[in-house]
Amino acid sequence: MRVGGRLEARFVENCRVVVRENAFVEKAILNSRFYTLGRLELGEKGRIVGSEVWALKGLKAASLGSAAGSPVTVNCGIDFTIKQKVDFIKERLRVLVAKSFKAETMAKIKTSPALEAIRREIQAMQEQLLASLTDLEPLVDADPSATVEIRGEIPPGVTISICRCSMTVSDTIKGMRLSADPANGRIVCENLK
Repeated sequence: MRVGGRLEARFVENCRVVVRENAFVEKAILNSRFYTLGRLELGEKGRIVGSEVWALKGLKAASLGSAAGSPVTVNCGIDFTIKQKVDFIKERLRVLVAKSFKAETMAKIKTSPALEAIRREIQAMQEQLLASLTDLEPLVDADPSATVEIRGEIPPGVTISICRCSMTVSDTIKGMRLSADPANGRIVCENLK
């Protein structure tokens, strides 16, 4: 499901949702992939279970994960549209490196003008992709002020990333606001009052 504006829903289950603005889900996000370029808020008892969430401006919910260990991954402060472009470029570069290696191996056996043209074309494509990557990578961390606020519990196994700072919860966390500390490359937890 794609939403060009704001989303309001009672629950989201077993689907992929992309929202251009803020999103409000009253009850739960279950076994889904949820992407928003705004802030994601869940209702008073709203929970996220077995899902992957990308919320550029941050997240507010009652709980993340479950005691049963359903995996939950939360990514905030990251522009998922740019991240997808960066991942695509990296994959293309990986393919081009393999092709370049194959062309060099073939050139050692027998060189030809056609093979040299292919090698130059691969090199040009690699340079173009590296230039695009250099331009895009700094834009991935779009909102370092994004926070994750959880009024209830976050059980062990939940992974939270804010910009390029990441943590996997090892002991149950209750009533916390999490934010990024980019200078030290870590997530900072503070009690909600």
